[in-house]
Amino acid sequence: MLKNANVTPEALTNLGQGLNRLSATTAQLGQLGEATNVTDEYTKRVRTAAQSLERINESYANTVEAVSAMSNATGDAKEYHLQVQNVTKNLGALNAVYEMELQDANTHLKSMNQFYGTLGKAMENMVQAGKDTENMQTQVADLTGNLTSLNRVYGNMLNAMRAGSAA
Repeated sequence: MLKNANVTPEALTNLGQGLNRLSATTAQLGQLGEATNVTDEYTKRVRTAAQSLERINESYANTVEAVSAMSNATGDAKEYHLQVQNVTKNLGALNAVYEMELQDANTHLKSMNQFYGTLGKAMENMVQAGKDTENMQTQVADLTGNLTSLNRVYGNMLNAMRAGSAA
């Protein structure tokens, strides 16, 4: 049967070598399976890293948006600060005007008080002048009465002297 099958020592050697190669190839296929497992694990890690990078990119985009918002807020804060400074300047100017008006009103009030004081004195002088006028009228009336009496006395004396010279 070996003769009919054409099994020669060379064929057996070839068969042995083929089996050795098959064994080596099988061993390599096992290593290839391990390499495939390692490659699968590497692929998973690369995917995880890619996902992490994607999350980092999203975080970076959010950070950029936040920084942009903060920059806008800083600009708004600067504008608000300028407006507050303008309001402060305006209030200072308004306060200065108010103080000048207050000083002017105070000066006016002092002038009015002085005027009323002078007017009061003038009224007192007018009252005194009225009293003096009444006193003068009384004295003029008395003087007129005295002159009338004196004129009678002189008139009587003149009449008596005329009557005595005519006699």
